[in-house]
Amino acid sequence: ETIDDFTGTVVYVLIDKNVAGYFTFSDQIRESSFEAIQILKEAGIKNLLLTGDNENVAKKVSDELKMDGFLANVLPHDKLEKVKELQEKGEYIAMTGDGVNDAPALRSAHIGIAMGARGTDVARESASLVLLDDDFAFAGLFVLGEQVLHLAGVAFEKNRFRRGGRALGTV
Repeated sequence: ETIDDFTGTVVYVLIDKNVAGYFTFSDQIRESSFEAIQILKEAGIKNLLLTGDNENVAKKVSDELKMDGFLANVLPHDKLEKVKELQEKGEYIAMTGDGVNDAPALRSAHIGIAMGARGTDVARESASLVLLDDDFAFAGLFVLGEQVLHLAGVAFEKNRFRRGGRALGTV
């Protein structure tokens, strides 16, 4: 992998205006993310990654998690618009997020799931569910559980799930 292929952040060290070296940083995918995506896939629930990260990072994460697709370079208002667009098509949306930029989409999704341990206050306040330990597997089980309850004729006041729904995640 060359520096041009690296999918993280590169910080260059300059000495007298010459590159003396560089550091690279990248996020690690949580183990529970793999389990959550698998739970959703086995239930027939599509998943899509919406991220402000660049195309290379988004593709790498989406491919590693075996997601159904991704949208990269997504601005906060674009996340909200994508949620609304899918809802207008009759999709039932579960959205996970942790930042200020996710809050509008979390609020608009049928199920907004905030990552509580590392998330922002505004994300937590905008969501209908807060994961205190940021365990994505629980998020997958929650979405699946609500789908089962709905199919059995039980639904939460705000949240109604239908087969073939879509789960959105953010990085």
